[in-house]
Amino acid sequence: MPDSYAKVTTSFCDRQRHSKDRKHKTHVVKQNCDPIYDDRHHYELNDTIESIKIEVYNCQKFRHRKCLLGYVEIFFKDDF
Repeated sequence: MPDSYAKVTTSFCDRQRHSKDRKHKTHVVKQNCDPIYDDRHHYELNDTIESIKIEVYNCQKFRHRKCLLGYVEIFFKDDF
């Protein structure tokens, strides 16, 4: 049974237009093939946010490694 968690990475530009990342990780859902992550993250959508990426990993404790199960990345542009 997998032990999985999600990682949320927000990429944004600071005032000097340098790219930075802010990362948050959910709790690990143990021994569940259909995990539910009931975490909430609030972001103010403004012109500094470039993208939000959500990655889901499987923890493999005995092998001391993590395996990427999948991800989605949403890009924000000001070209509207």
